[in-house]
Amino acid sequence: GKDMERAPHSPEIKGGDGGRSGPLRGVNRHECPGPHPRVAVVLTNFRGMDRLERSYSALIKSDYPNFEVVIVDCQTPDIDALPVASGVPTRIIHFGEDVGPAEQRNVGARNASAEAEFLAFVDNDVEVDAAWMHTLVNFLERQRGNVVCACGPIVDRYSHQVVQELH
Repeated sequence: GKDMERAPHSPEIKGGDGGRSGPLRGVNRHECPGPHPRVAVVLTNFRGMDRLERSYSALIKSDYPNFEVVIVDCQTPDIDALPVASGVPTRIIHFGEDVGPAEQRNVGARNASAEAEFLAFVDNDVEVDAAWMHTLVNFLERQRGNVVCACGPIVDRYSHQVVQELH
């Protein structure tokens, strides 16, 4: 079943936050050694199923074995039609009004599971590659206690050239 909860601005919240199990779906040069801290990915969306489907589809193809997705949507009337992946804990929070991207990120962070050690924020126009979370977690683990924000790499979707490195 789907959970229903209420938060500020009265959004609808659907989905579970159970664990993710199973082996990595691919071997990758960016694979993290040792335990894999849980990552909560907050995916913001505004009035757009097409972009959301592409961004979510890319996220769930991650090779990283321990993550969840919190989708925070504003004003997408057919949000219930989004095919939610089995095996990837996904929660959908829907606002009928535009609350703005900052509030979407705040609500997503508040609705991440308590097990999440890292928060990652992705907008609906971003399509990550399968190694993205491994690379991010490796970087954050090396910087533990010394970083509150990381960005990149940013790759042009047409030329596939790196526009900005991880920093």
